[in-house]
Amino acid sequence: MQLSFHLIESIVCDGGELELGEHSTYIGPPNDNTDNLRNEENNGLPIADCDGPIDVMLVYPQMPRARQLDLPYGNETPLSVAAIAAYLEQRGVTTEILDMDLYREPYPILRQLVAKLRPKVVGLTAMTPHIYNAHKAAAQIKDIDSEITVVVGGIHASALPEDTLRRFSLFDYVVVGEGEITFHQLVIHILNGADPSSEPGLAFRRDGEIIVNSKRSQIDDLDELPFPAREKLEHERYAGSHSNYFRLPTTSLAISRGCPYNCTNCSKGVYGRHSLRIMSPERSVAEIEYCVQTFGIRNFKSIDDVITLDKNWVAKFCELLLDGGLDLTWSAMSRVDAADLDMLKLMRRAGCFQIKWGPECGTEKSLRRIKKGITLEQSAEAMELCRRAGIESNASFMIGIPGETAEDIEATIKFACKISPDVATFAILKPFPGSQVYEDAVREGRILHSVWDEYLHQGFALMKHDILSDGELERLFRRCYNRFYFRPRYFAKRLKWFVKQPIREGRIIAENAWMLISKK
Repeated sequence: MQLSFHLIESIVCDGGELELGEHSTYIGPPNDNTDNLRNEENNGLPIADCDGPIDVMLVYPQMPRARQLDLPYGNETPLSVAAIAAYLEQRGVTTEILDMDLYREPYPILRQLVAKLRPKVVGLTAMTPHIYNAHKAAAQIKDIDSEITVVVGGIHASALPEDTLRRFSLFDYVVVGEGEITFHQLVIHILNGADPSSEPGLAFRRDGEIIVNSKRSQIDDLDELPFPAREKLEHERYAGSHSNYFRLPTTSLAISRGCPYNCTNCSKGVYGRHSLRIMSPERSVAEIEYCVQTFGIRNFKSIDDVITLDKNWVAKFCELLLDGGLDLTWSAMSRVDAADLDMLKLMRRAGCFQIKWGPECGTEKSLRRIKKGITLEQSAEAMELCRRAGIESNASFMIGIPGETAEDIEATIKFACKISPDVATFAILKPFPGSQVYEDAVREGRILHSVWDEYLHQGFALMKHDILSDGELERLFRRCYNRFYFRPRYFAKRLKWFVKQPIREGRIIAENAWMLISKK
């Protein structure tokens, strides 16, 4: 059972509350013919085959529309809910997915789908900026049927299970850590009318007390997991930033879990530190081939931070792509200390057009402070090797690290201009729950507030800096973008890319202009 765009349209029109296309906006790539998505002939599409009850409805909440990040491009594939759906379906649990982030006004759609499908359990995932909207969705669900069990998981709830249950009364359970096994076991208990309270990886309320059970063991062999249930998503509607894909249709790809590093700004440790698990190259390429053959996908964005640490893995992965003769492009992420020219050239031959790096800072002092484990020299070399391999470089930088002075941030700006990646993003360091930065800031009383949806804003200070004022940080943040992008060298570089790829470059230029305007 698949919730197609026209099915959702038919459901909401049938109820007379919202006609999609009139009050709601498809957030897709500029110049897309959005009207084609709304076919009047399908308004009366029969929906009897989608009557409930189903076992589980999985919901990806709407991301807050940030004043500084309400950009004119589409969304990333919500692989988290697609992975859970596939795991449940493989075990006989019926599921559907609603990605609320595809709609400007998603709550009428949510209400009518819940009423139509009558799920026993609704599972929501939430990063920190999502959590308020996840609870707003829970309120809508409970209003339709208070007997539905509402479960929340994801990185925020995993980092702060007690706080999540204390502050958000309509969540019945929190899944802490990796969700597949724990959520499946919870669902089976609920469907069978059994008590799930002894299950590892759960947090819940009992007699006015919040209980957080012991952690559940992680999944060791990721090859055993089914492909994410992309068939339950409107995959043609996912694009993301123009600089992050080469052509459409595109999808995200997650083929590893965990990280062996201890960067203090990263919150991924809530899923387990020092444990890196990667799918085999064969399993990874099999998923890519399935997406190409089933959905016509032509571009992939790997969201894995550290797959390039194993050069033998990368070599086998690229060889399989080349042997398969697949016509596709893809992007990846990497640490700068893993850069290797031969590896990058092979990745380029296999279709890789861009790598996202994390130089982060322009001083060795700040790199040590966040325990990044890299050097400025390695960052500079990684950008140069990327150029020599013919791959675009996309680099992220942060400012406002504890102990940084205005001079240190100026050094970061100069360093970013010196190594001159093709794309650069800047952000004021955020104390995301689950990170060492957050734990330190809480202990030292430096958190300015915990209005979680503010954590989406790149340019807002959310913790008191030990040297710089909030206003100084925000001024320096704007200076980062102005100094980097308004350079003759950068204009010349983009002009070269424009000659090679005029349509894509035109869209990137428009997108960057929007970002600069919105950060004024």
